Amino acid sequence: MKPTAFLSLLAAAVAPVLALDANGWSKQSVYQVMTDRFARSDGSVTAGCDPDEALYCGGSFQGIIQRLDYIQGMGFTAIWISPIVTQVEGTSDEGEAFHGFWAQDIWSINNHFGTEDDLKELADELHSRDMYLMVDVVANHMAYIGCLNCVDYSIYNPFNDASYYHDPCFIDYSDEYSTILQTCWEGDDIVSLPDLRTEDDDVRAIWMPWISEIVSEYGIDGLRIDSAKHVEKSFHPLFEDAAGVYTVGEVLNGDPAYTLDYLNYMSGVLNYPLYFWAKRAFGTEPGDFSELSDGIVTLTESGHNVSYLGNFISNHDMSTWQSFTTDTTLNKNALAFIMMIDGYPIIFEGHEQGFNGDVEVARSAVWLTGYDTTTELYSWIAQMNEIRRQAISSDSEFIKSQTEPIYTVGMTMATKKGSTLSVYSSGGDIATDYDVSISSTGYDGGQQLVEVIGCTISTVADDGSLSVTVAKGMPQIFRPIEQITGSGICPDSTAEGGDSSTSTETSSAPSCTASSVYVTFEEEVETVFGDTIKIVGNAEELGSWDTNNAVALEASDYTAEEPIWAGTVILNVGVIVEYKYILVDSSGSVTWEADPNHTLTVDACESMTTITDVWHANPAPSPHRSPSFPTAATSHHHRHPRERERRTIVPGRVPSAATLTTGDRSTYRSKESAAYIALSTAMGLGVVSHTIGGAMAQSGIDAHQGVGLLPPLDFLE
Repeated sequence: MKPTAFLSLLAAAVAPVLALDANGWSKQSVYQVMTDRFARSDGSVTAGCDPDEALYCGGSFQGIIQRLDYIQGMGFTAIWISPIVTQVEGTSDEGEAFHGFWAQDIWSINNHFGTEDDLKELADELHSRDMYLMVDVVANHMAYIGCLNCVDYSIYNPFNDASYYHDPCFIDYSDEYSTILQTCWEGDDIVSLPDLRTEDDDVRAIWMPWISEIVSEYGIDGLRIDSAKHVEKSFHPLFEDAAGVYTVGEVLNGDPAYTLDYLNYMSGVLNYPLYFWAKRAFGTEPGDFSELSDGIVTLTESGHNVSYLGNFISNHDMSTWQSFTTDTTLNKNALAFIMMIDGYPIIFEGHEQGFNGDVEVARSAVWLTGYDTTTELYSWIAQMNEIRRQAISSDSEFIKSQTEPIYTVGMTMATKKGSTLSVYSSGGDIATDYDVSISSTGYDGGQQLVEVIGCTISTVADDGSLSVTVAKGMPQIFRPIEQITGSGICPDSTAEGGDSSTSTETSSAPSCTASSVYVTFEEEVETVFGDTIKIVGNAEELGSWDTNNAVALEASDYTAEEPIWAGTVILNVGVIVEYKYILVDSSGSVTWEADPNHTLTVDACESMTTITDVWHANPAPSPHRSPSFPTAATSHHHRHPRERERRTIVPGRVPSAATLTTGDRSTYRSKESAAYIALSTAMGLGVVSHTIGGAMAQSGIDAHQGVGLLPPLDFLE
């Protein structure tokens, strides 16, 4: 990888387009991979690796590719991998740079992990699976095997002079809030970490084009920023803008005010405050939930969007969760908690295999487990990911709403997020069954809920309270029955698979006296990254034809073969609803689908129904023109035939500019800035962005640009 005149010019002209924004990342589930310790290119499950030696063990990009089925089998939608750049070579008393945090040359790929083509192939394979790639990045420092006053700066590319660095001094960690964190050095006299002057223009002039290029070149969808608190805050928004993708910073501090302040400078932050609270609540039995409950309130009342936080209970810098407690029931509660709380979950490799020990053990080789998919925690994580995915897809408020603790007594805590109520216990394996009554649930009296772990049905009392039997210390997750029916979770919403804390019954045919029903709208339409499909119509619930109040649909099930956007709304029965779909691109421009309007008569005998439509082909009405109210096309409950020819494009491969019509170019370029288009046109490159099945590329540059999420790694923090 080398800087090019074109890319440098391009970076100077315009920042890259954000592929998957922070809101998109908040819907992901991330599996953290230490590249050297996850999978080998030769597929070996017996190759030795002693974590105490801290040496390279042979994990690679190709190894990850070969084991993506294992990761995807747990329901993860993104991976976070180690820093990718060339490291200092050599062995010290602290081992080798297998972790990726001891950079020497930022313009080349760490050949221990593979080649540039291997990294591109990894990104392409992820995108073909509708998964995303997050890469760990270290902007704070380089590394040197030796004392801080012995550094030979000439070895670095490109920061090859002492003038790029702060004067050598070790950080005094007795004051976690001192600016010395940004001006002195991490590390020690065995491996020193020369601290870059990231506040200086000449250093920034290197970092900004560099991050822009590697994101574009390797199809990176998100970045985890190592040692974020050791870099002055003003650096972070410039770095994220240059990258054009979501960034999540490592701020290792348990103070929520200190940590959340970084959300003013970058899109996301790793949720260390929640980690420490959760460890004290779930790490012993019986733990006390009062601190965790109060902490959740502190986060939600901070004024920040806490859905952009990365939640975890283990990572490469911490002893394993199992080193705190070997209690499997507590482990399951903690995993369920980070899946259902505000923010997105991050699970560190090996958790599913029960790794138990200190930081070195946490970095053990996963291949030595044989990638066992039958472990109790592997299955549990897969189940929790599926429950979370279904909650996101069926409840438009799940991501937007903030978690509210509604019951905290002793070793029991209940929270409400959107329409989902979760109950956690810190009783652990030794807990006996006990009953709790949770008032003020926010549900209507008589409403039926499915407990989606045990698949039992409960009925809310007339006063809105819910009686729950906490069985053997296990967590419980309750969801409205109408949001579960047909989802594949708890088929048919029967009471099989567990005991119910209240009356249980099999759901019966709905009466025809309902005043409102749930209607799921599915729209089949190909879109590009940055686009959003919305539905707008004559009903107040659909925005009353006001595009500013249109209902946004979700693309969680979008694939190349079935490009489906979907969303559920509650409509009053007996009314005739007319509606249209609109496309809102990343610039906010609105495109209406063509006439005629769709129409739907809301039937009281269908408590839940799904309407499937296909985008009406061009010519479409101008977004500045009102929709045609007089005419309508009847919607059907089945897939329509395609209304336009689909070009066959292999994910990750760009069609030539000649295959794209003028209309295509106009649509695709709507995401690009005028400067970007002017530059590409002047150079005759025909730069076009497009997506197929979650993969995005740029024609003319031949740089696969996907989207994704994932937090990276951190070392010696």
